[in-house]
Amino acid sequence: MGHKITCAQAVDYLSKKEEGKLTLRQRYQLWRHLMACSLCKLFKIQTSQLIRSVRQVPPDTMPATDKAVLIDRLGAEKNC
Repeated sequence: MGHKITCAQAVDYLSKKEEGKLTLRQRYQLWRHLMACSLCKLFKIQTSQLIRSVRQVPPDTMPATDKAVLIDRLGAEKNC
């Protein structure tokens, strides 16, 4: 279960993790990468906080479709 991943792959895995679409091997690879890469760890923390904040927006202030698109875009961001 070796095989290191790049920062770009880690960001992709973080998006997949948010959607619940990571295999056991991918979760392990992501965990190993996050233990070694402080920038990706920071990206993970900031993205998680943003997604949590958007999910807490009251339904009457933002249409559900806009909210879903925003969450999807935040989860799909590939800048690491």
